[in-house]
Amino acid sequence: MFEISNGKRETPIPNTPSEYINIYTKCWKDNPDDRPDMEQVFSELKQEAESDGATQSAKQQTKSKAKELGNLAEDDDELNKIELKSLMRKLLEKIYTQDEYKIKVEDPFKSQANIDICRMLIPKLQEDFKLIKYNPSYKQVEECLRSIHKTGRNTYLKSIKTDID
Repeated sequence: MFEISNGKRETPIPNTPSEYINIYTKCWKDNPDDRPDMEQVFSELKQEAESDGATQSAKQQTKSKAKELGNLAEDDDELNKIELKSLMRKLLEKIYTQDEYKIKVEDPFKSQANIDICRMLIPKLQEDFKLIKYNPSYKQVEECLRSIHKTGRNTYLKSIKTDID
């Protein structure tokens, strides 16, 4: 403990990415005001994880699953659409959980309520995607939301039909 107060720090483990070393080196600064808060650390770690192996791993998994399903789409655009939709689902499930961000499956996608939600949600999703090195257009994000809505709406309509029968 005394060594730490005298400025001694651990030696980085070999092959540790320099980005991670930079993050925890900032946390070791002598002056507490110069250290990042937990939110900043988490944000930087998340950004590094997603920009490093996580994005590549997701691309590989998407490509592998597409092949398994017989969809031999080697076309990067098609794989990017699949990956974008998958990542968007995760963002919607984990981050945008408040009702104000939830597309209404009981209403058509082009209902005024859903249009208002999309106007608020799509720019936020675009910003989130930029953090993980994606830059989808407004229309691309809207198309993914439309597809997600369609799946949810079909499930919703089937449940209503089952309740009536």
